[in-house]
Parts: sequence; structure tokens; C-alpha cells
Amino acid sequence: MPQQELTLLIHLHSKYTPLCPICPWTTILTPKTSIPPQKISQLYSKLNTLGYRVQETHLLCPNPLDHREFKQAYKTISEESKRVYIWLNIYNLTNFKLGIVNEEDRILLITPSYPKLKQMKEKIHSLISHGYENIEILFTLIPGVNDLDITQILDFCKLRSLKLKISEPLFTEERYNIIPLLSRIKHITLSENKKRIFCSYYRYIAFYKEDYPFQIIHREEVEQCNLIYMHNTAKILKCPLTQKTLAKEPEELEKIPFKCPHNPQELKLTPIIKVELMTPEGIIINSEILQILNLLDKHRSIREIARTMQTSHTKIRRTILKWEKKLKTKLVKYNPYTKQITLTETAKTIVDRYNQLMREIRGKIKGNLINAITTA
Repeated sequence: MPQQELTLLIHLHSKYTPLCPICPWTTILTPKTSIPPQKISQLYSKLNTLGYRVQETHLLCPNPLDHREFKQAYKTISEESKRVYIWLNIYNLTNFKLGIVNEEDRILLITPSYPKLKQMKEKIHSLISHGYENIEILFTLIPGVNDLDITQILDFCKLRSLKLKISEPLFTEERYNIIPLLSRIKHITLSENKKRIFCSYYRYIAFYKEDYPFQIIHREEVEQCNLIYMHNTAKILKCPLTQKTLAKEPEELEKIPFKCPHNPQELKLTPIIKVELMTPEGIIINSEILQILNLLDKHRSIREIARTMQTSHTKIRRTILKWEKKLKTKLVKYNPYTKQITLTETAKTIVDRYNQLMREIRGKIKGNLINAITTA
């Protein structure tokens, strides 16, 4: 009977990089804990006994090379896996030592921004010149990233013939569909070439300026999943997104479920309250600009609002300008000394009325729920 193939994710330790703004692991990992190399050997041995074969092993960031017994752990991993992926934050390249991993391994450089990538260009060139040709740049799109950020990364990688993956936030419950965002950027052409890579993530091939191919990583619902995850405490889970433990120790593992635990079993509906206001002239102020002005009154930062609303700061600015023109009045003002954006008196009046209505609506909903509970 042929062995069933698995993709294994491993967190060797919990010493994450504080500088990384996109780290999803801070609440998942157990602090000051690392996996003893013998536990990794036990896991591969147990999987082989159960009839499984590890096709790919992904050594996740935080920097797996920082494990105090990395050489011993890596020896087992490289012998037992067909392919090994090393996930490194771009910051970690400064202390990358040649020869610590095999040249044929895939090195995935997680890049939070174009300036950080640009700072490391000489280090990347050095690695390539020493035979590390399987380097890939992973650029995660988080709310607030704009078109210029994306095109700068694309131009950098295209010029140097670097492989590039552009991804939505990985291994978080947050869902952020980046395909519509990328499809509207000039010189990007999406193809129908689609392939599942691991877990519930698929890669789509896209082209930039016609001749530069790159990958878009997007999460979709799946029925079956061949993923298995080793936490930095050495317990075995189905994946980082689930709290269900398959075994507290590698030797206790009995069976790998292939059903994805993230498919919704039932339709869950969340009520959304939307408020619109009408001016004396009959202009209806919609919920989008009301939400923007309300957030601006709290944060005084368009970039912060863009992150909250999962859109670009360029779109926020355009929306504000559109409504200033429509209402024939200024809604925001910029202080060149404090570099903060604040609301005009007109906008404050709009926000005050919006918040008053929201409080009244929430109060009525809460009152109805309490009455329903007490009379049931």
C-alpha cells in the first residue's frame, strides 16, 4: 500500500522578531520553549510507522535557524523530507550563515515592505552567488498597502529575476481577498492557472508587464487537507489555525484526519447595522463616508483607518474628496505641525449625529434582547 503524503509545518521555537509588523504567531506560540531534536525524529518515525510520507516540511518563522540545536534537528528534517522550506523574515538575513542549510532548500523571505527588501538586496545577491538559487520573496498584503507598494516590489523582483509570491495574511482567521486589489493594478494580468499548494491555500499565476510571472496566494474552502503541524511544545495539531490537539507527544499520534477543520458546518449570520443621513438639500450621506469620518475622529490617521477598513489609504482619500465636492464643504483639515488630520466643524456635526443614532439603535436592540430573555 503506497504511503499517504503529508505537508508538515514546524515551529522549532518561540523567539519571534519584535520588528515584524505582520507576525501572526505571537498569540499561538508558547514563550521560551523549543522542540528537542529527538522529538522531531520521533515524529518522522511515527509517521512512517503509520504509513505516511512527508513530502514537504516548512520550518516556520520566527527564524528557525535560531534554534539552539538547529543542526541536529535540520539533519533529521532534510533526510526525511523530499523538500524543505525555510521561512525567514527579511530582517534575519543579516546573520544568515552560508552552509547552514542545503543549497537546494527553498528559502522564503517574508517581506513587510519595499524599503526593507531594498535594504537587503546585497545580501540576497550574495546568497544567489553562493548557489542559493531557490530564494522566493513573500510579500503579504495587509490592509493599508497601496498600489505603489505592490508595484515597487514587483519592479524590484522583475529586475533581479527573483521569484515572488504575493499573499493575503497567512495562518490567521482574518480573510482578505487580494485578487480584486491586484487585478485593478496597471500591468498586472491574472491567469486561470490555479494549483493548491498546502492547507487551504491556492496559488494563481499572474504576469507583470507581460513577461514577469509571479504567484498570488489565496485561501479557499477545501474539503480535504494533508497538513499536519508541530507546535513549539512538540504537541501535534492538524494546523496552526485549530486548537484541536492530535497528540501531546509524537509517539502518541495514532491517525491524521484529512478533513479540513475550517469548513463551516452551518451558515452563520452576523447582523450589520448601517446608518445613512440626509441633508436639508436631500443628499443622502452613505454609511461608508460616515464610518470613515467616525474613525478619523478617533484615530486622526488615514493609514490607520485604511487598516481598520481593509482598504488602501488612497481610496480613503478619494472618498473624502468626493464627498467634500458633493456636499460643497470641507470635511477634514491637516495640521502641518502635528501632521494630524482632524475633522472640520461640519464633519464633527455629522459624526455626532451618526454616533447618537448608533447608540439609540444599539440600545433598542439590547433592550429587545433583554425582554426576549426575561419573557422566555
